[in-house]
Amino acid sequence: MSHESQLNLLLHTFKKCRVSSNFINLKEQITPSVNGDFATYAFYQFLQNEKFQINKNCVYKIKTHFNLTYLFFLLPNDCNKLLLIGPFFNKKITQAQFLEQAEYLKISPANLNVVNNFLANLPAVNNDSLLFVMLDAYCESVFGDNYSFIDKSNTPPPILTIDELENVDEQSATIAKARIIEERYGFENQLMQAISLGQTHTFDAVFNNLNDLAFNRRIPDVLRDFKNYCITSNTLMRKAAEKGGVHPLYLHSVSSNFAIRIEQIRKSQECMEIIREMFFTYCRLVNENRTKNYSPIVQESILYISNNLQNPLTLDIIAKVENVSKGYLSTVFKKDTGKTITQFICEKRIEQATFLLTSTNLKVQTIAQQCGFLDLQYFSKQFKKVVGVSPLDYKKTSYNK
Repeated sequence: MSHESQLNLLLHTFKKCRVSSNFINLKEQITPSVNGDFATYAFYQFLQNEKFQINKNCVYKIKTHFNLTYLFFLLPNDCNKLLLIGPFFNKKITQAQFLEQAEYLKISPANLNVVNNFLANLPAVNNDSLLFVMLDAYCESVFGDNYSFIDKSNTPPPILTIDELENVDEQSATIAKARIIEERYGFENQLMQAISLGQTHTFDAVFNNLNDLAFNRRIPDVLRDFKNYCITSNTLMRKAAEKGGVHPLYLHSVSSNFAIRIEQIRKSQECMEIIREMFFTYCRLVNENRTKNYSPIVQESILYISNNLQNPLTLDIIAKVENVSKGYLSTVFKKDTGKTITQFICEKRIEQATFLLTSTNLKVQTIAQQCGFLDLQYFSKQFKKVVGVSPLDYKKTSYNK
């Protein structure tokens, strides 16, 4: 792989993780305008004012106020061109930490919201992130044995200062706000794409770098704000799962269940936990229940099963409803879904039972009947086989969460 291809792959990976990167021409004499990007502008100022000595084959790391981190190095084939990666949070920042740091920097109330908007969409990347492993592999490939990593984090330089913030005009603030909106739409699109494809492995890249500042405060009630964010996320994820081929009938019960649980949240910290659960649940639905690639007879059978869970359901009954032979239906159903009709029916009934156990005060026996289990003992046995605990224990556990 050529140097250019390696670099493009590296930059694409950082972009997927919402970490910005910019090329800087060190011969450029004119400092660029803020343009809503305080960080890059401030970094130019830093290079000019501090006369920072940048050596070849070295990757530099600096940390500034608000726990912001930058990485930068000279490109191997151009000593006048520098790659700047960042800024990003070295660790997640809370609203309280942001306000304390802003007070220390003496940021005026007029500038506070602008800075908050800018920081809100910066990702958090831990030191053990695979992004750093990838960067290290790239540098070893292009720099060879002469590659050095120089960490200047212990002596934070004044990258973002009150002097820079005082120069932020109304137009720059408007540009910054527009960029925030664009990035939020980009984040939502990335979220929906991951769920529509059932890509559970993308959770870390999509969510783990969110910080407390990303939750836009619209009302004084912080908990209500977080709940509203969860409700919006639930809607987006449901639509993404539907786009991924999950029938709305399946989505309705899952979405309703999450809506009830969101309103039961007592602490804002619980919001990210339920968002994480929603992400994996909707991805699982996409991977397990996508129907758009199924043959029409299987799609119709699944819809009939989902609408009649409380009624008797057998291969013979469904074959008669669909006006096909039992052998044909059994073969096609197993080929498309990987499951027998009996297995599929049982799983859907247990899925419905878990929803009723967590969202209603119905007795276990009533729930069993509503899900098509006439024998309570058999229902409990099948439920524990699939879920791992008895229906009663599951209800108690869910209630105490």
